[in-house]
Amino acid sequence: MIEIQEYIDASEKMKKLGLRKPEFMAILPRNFDTAETPDLLLYPNEAKTIHSLIRQAEIDITPLEDGILFKDEQSFTFVAPLILFTSIIIAQNPHLINITINIISDYIYDRIRGTRKNANLKLEYIIETRNGDYKKLNYEGNIDGLNNLPEIIKEIHDD
Repeated sequence: MIEIQEYIDASEKMKKLGLRKPEFMAILPRNFDTAETPDLLLYPNEAKTIHSLIRQAEIDITPLEDGILFKDEQSFTFVAPLILFTSIIIAQNPHLINITINIISDYIYDRIRGTRKNANLKLEYIIETRNGDYKKLNYEGNIDGLNNLPEIIKEIHDD
């Protein structure tokens, strides 16, 4: 299932929370849109690993904030970190979206291999559109459906 919805002004929210605004891409806390103060921000445990894997691929991603809290998601659904793609990366380096999603897909595959072939995944992406608005893409399904996400992200950006 893919759902696209309007999202808050991520730039303003980052200012309010004192977070660094990313130039290209960032991993955001799961509760980014609802947290009122920085000390309430929560990242899923996978945020550190996925951030490291993206950096190892030499993709420019904003560092995780200091002093962040991690929450273990106890569920049969794999919950990936919330990732923000800025308009710059989508317009100037769209191939990096494909690489990033492939990195996440490979990581998920390694995590679920040998357990549940058709494990349920839940991924959320924040996309800065060409006109500076933000949209949220929610994906819930199996790993095979991730192949379509780069093109959907580009379409959301261009709308």
